[in-house]
Amino acid sequence: MNQGPCDVIWLPRNENQSMPTEREKELGLYVPPHADETQDIEAIPDCVDTPDDATPALAPTLQRLESDVFAVSCTYSSCHDAENPAYGLDLQTEAGLHDRLLNHEVQSDVDMPLVDPGNPEGSWLMHIVSECEPQTNSGTVPAMPLSTQNLLEPSLVALIRDWIADGAPGAD
Repeated sequence: MNQGPCDVIWLPRNENQSMPTEREKELGLYVPPHADETQDIEAIPDCVDTPDDATPALAPTLQRLESDVFAVSCTYSSCHDAENPAYGLDLQTEAGLHDRLLNHEVQSDVDMPLVDPGNPEGSWLMHIVSECEPQTNSGTVPAMPLSTQNLLEPSLVALIRDWIADGAPGAD
């Protein structure tokens, strides 16, 4: 499934394509005028941190995190899948998920665990899913899910927050 021939296409480099000159850099970025038919296209909204008063739409359980958050946001694009999980964090395999969340060694420069049961503020997972610019000891890192313009829906972030606040219980 999803396999096909792989072709390599090579085009010679155009001599006119090069890094910008100092003069070009000084001139700034030219933005062409919009055509009339594009005036009604909405701009991409700026990222906004998840509000503290967000409420989950579902009961905060590990199964809900797996099905409603991780499956659709973290493993869908294969970032944290079972085959090649980013930062060694597999969020796809159901067996052992609870243990991985509580015992995963965070690879960012932070002084907190991924999940600190009962302490959402002290859990790195909460920072990377609820803040547009999560801060480590050495600077800003990308928010999760990676490569998206906006954070998770506030109700999903609240689901994670409430699960951690409830002590991060395992599967029933």
